[in-house]
Amino acid sequence: MRIRNSLVGGSVWISVTLLLLCFASNIQAQQRFGYVLDVKGDWNINQGGKAYKGSALNVGSVISAGNPSDASSYIVIADHNGNIVERRNCGNSGECSKAIRLPAAASSSQGVVSRLLGAAMALVSSEPAKYSAFVSRGAGLKEAVIKLNDQKLDLSPVFTNMQGDKYLVRFEKIDKDRSSAHALKPFPFTWDVKKPEPLVARDLVPGLYRVSILEVSLLEPDGGGEPSGNEAWVLVSTPTTYTKAAPSFDAALSVTKQWGTSVKQNAVRQFLRASLEFITTQTNQ
Repeated sequence: MRIRNSLVGGSVWISVTLLLLCFASNIQAQQRFGYVLDVKGDWNINQGGKAYKGSALNVGSVISAGNPSDASSYIVIADHNGNIVERRNCGNSGECSKAIRLPAAASSSQGVVSRLLGAAMALVSSEPAKYSAFVSRGAGLKEAVIKLNDQKLDLSPVFTNMQGDKYLVRFEKIDKDRSSAHALKPFPFTWDVKKPEPLVARDLVPGLYRVSILEVSLLEPDGGGEPSGNEAWVLVSTPTTYTKAAPSFDAALSVTKQWGTSVKQNAVRQFLRASLEFITTQTNQ
């Protein structure tokens, strides 16, 4: 009788152990490893789903090129802390013939960067066109968090790459569900690299904006102008919200500096714009 009870008890223990191992295996299979930072061409995840910019990747995932001979195809993968772990360029002979196999475990570190990257990648993957940016070869406006204090706006972080000159600047409020709306009358702004002065921005309220430079024409004496294509997203913050928003965006900028030339500028700016939108929602809570 004791032997039978012992055998039954052993069977139950083995069954429970197997269930726990299966449960642990399922948890591991669903553990987030990282994201697709940038991609072009046909790439498959685990021989099923397609890889898109911003796609989330679990530990142990296998990513393979659908057409390894397509010289224009490439993919860049980062872990959940933003560190690039894999970059394949099919233009290099044989580089895409082997699949990418992600590690079976991910770092347990879950800091500000990890949360920001996850939120931004989710936004980019859901609506990539919204965050796309025109990328010029020369200097241009930069994404930034800027401070609005007593109707004075510090545009230094936005114009840091621009030559000193007189500009006509337009602000368009970016809605949650629309790419942009509520354009204000353009503001004249004189940018002096050596002695920056704030923009006097009457009627401008805190929020997320697309800021762009307009081409001024002598045929438009009313101060109008045509878009030049030079634009960026900015989060206009009060002094109070600036202390919370600026450090978060600085963290996003630091990650992109680590990427160097491994990630194309359009993908970098998509990430920064999505980060600004996520930071906006967080500071408004």
